[in-house]
Amino acid sequence: MIQASIGWHWIDWLETRVAMSNNNFKPRKFEDFEIVDPEGLVVGHIRVKPSGILWARANSKVWHGVGLRRFAEFMEAKGKKQKK
Repeated sequence: MIQASIGWHWIDWLETRVAMSNNNFKPRKFEDFEIVDPEGLVVGHIRVKPSGILWARANSKVWHGVGLRRFAEFMEAKGKKQKK
């Protein structure tokens, strides 16, 4: 048995070193999308977050947001049915 020949303390040390040296990816908290017109000019930006949707015009530092419940109500009342 390999553990008996090298000792448990060595295995524990090695497992700790391996666990400490692994890098991980941090999950994104939002997704950003650029809205581009037919000429290729950026019209604005949409940011989708778990808590809601944000909109900013091109070259603007101001974001306008709405919560998911309000967004869903708006889309169901005003939006056209689409295929996925």
